[in-house]
Amino acid sequence: MEKKLGILLLLWRGMKKRCPRCGKGKLYEAWYRLQKNCSQCGYLYYRDPIDILSFMYMSTALLTGLFILLMFSLTPSNLALGRVLIGILGFFTIVGTLPQRKGIAIAIEYWTRTHLEE
Repeated sequence: MEKKLGILLLLWRGMKKRCPRCGKGKLYEAWYRLQKNCSQCGYLYYRDPIDILSFMYMSTALLTGLFILLMFSLTPSNLALGRVLIGILGFFTIVGTLPQRKGIAIAIEYWTRTHLEE
């Protein structure tokens, strides 16, 4: 039976791109290339891709929604420049946070496996 860790600790480990079980092993071989197992404890990171992908889609939709709200709430003096800036900022925010969001998804999957599946 897996040790039950708190959700905040697991989310922190996911943000830091570390193994949710031990907190020591790295999640990625490269920027976004996930390792199969933890190098420290052997935990299998990618058991069911649907669990991780569903979180990735939801978090991308959330970020997109936030940028849409930002676009509706701010009125730049130069509309074309404002559109370009929000587009660039949105792209880099969504793409730049992919590893952290996937790490959080793996941490949530680990939490559900250890807390809800008994």
